[in-house]
Amino acid sequence: MMMAMLEPISDVQIALAHLGTDESTLENERSTAIAMEVDGIDLILDGHSHTVFESGKLVNGTMIAS
Repeated sequence: MMMAMLEPISDVQIALAHLGTDESTLENERSTAIAMEVDGIDLILDGHSHTVFESGKLVNGTMIAS
């Protein structure tokens, strides 16, 4: 619902997260899970697991970086 409200007024949707992408975070609480469940996010900047993605990680059209 929030993404639908933002799309008409914003060109880029960025989510700042501190969830993680590795096994230290529950699978359904990772940034990758958010990217799979929420359409319209262009970029998730994550930091919890300090995982390095050399060129980012594309999940369901959302780029994830940390």
